[in-house]
Amino acid sequence: AEMIKKRPKSTVTAVAWHPNNQLIAVGSCDYRCRLYSAFVRVVDGQPQTSNWGTIKNTGELL
Repeated sequence: AEMIKKRPKSTVTAVAWHPNNQLIAVGSCDYRCRLYSAFVRVVDGQPQTSNWGTIKNTGELL
């Protein structure tokens, strides 16, 4: 949780991983879904390109 740069301001109610394990979607009680980068270079190797652009830093809000 410390790596998330722009945290949700309300209670998180849902979390879902993208199949490539480099994106995570977070739903919360403020009726928003936030998409974060979960990319870790030593684990994932090279960043993959997605519909939301190139995945760069861990915890970045896309």
